[in-house]
Amino acid sequence: MTLSVKLYESLRRDIEAEFEARKRELEDQRREAVRVLNEAWPKMGGSTEDLASFDMETALGTLTESSKNHTRKHDAPIANGSYSRTVPMKTVRQEVDAVMSDERINIVTQSEIKARLLEKYPDAKVPSIRSAISHFLSELTDEGELDLMEKGRAGSPNKYRKTRGSTEALELGP
Repeated sequence: MTLSVKLYESLRRDIEAEFEARKRELEDQRREAVRVLNEAWPKMGGSTEDLASFDMETALGTLTESSKNHTRKHDAPIANGSYSRTVPMKTVRQEVDAVMSDERINIVTQSEIKARLLEKYPDAKVPSIRSAISHFLSELTDEGELDLMEKGRAGSPNKYRKTRGSTEALELGP
């Protein structure tokens, strides 16, 4: 006795339907957990700047699964954290260098550089941007281009001051 292909297709459709229902349920739970976290974060002393960078993801959480798949297929920028793209290290380095060469800026923070990058790349992976900026700022501190003024704490970034040597080097050029 052989089983019908139609029976297999029917069972397979049932499995897929159950899977999609569970995915929707998990997505709803994730969205609710993010909402609760967003409400609690400032009360716990967290930075509202970090929340702002993730706000669009929460707002886009109302997209249907099919529209998410459609957007993902066409690689359109969505929002921070949702189907994000990685910004090349070279690009992050260029933004750090732009801040370092800006004579109007004396105090440098990761948050300010991150905000500049997110203006240009609203679909960027925020954690990878923060990590890259932190790496470059630490590197510049080790090289004597920056001095650590204030160590960051829950929700507030490290604050760096450009050293006199870094501004002189920029004026003289390579």
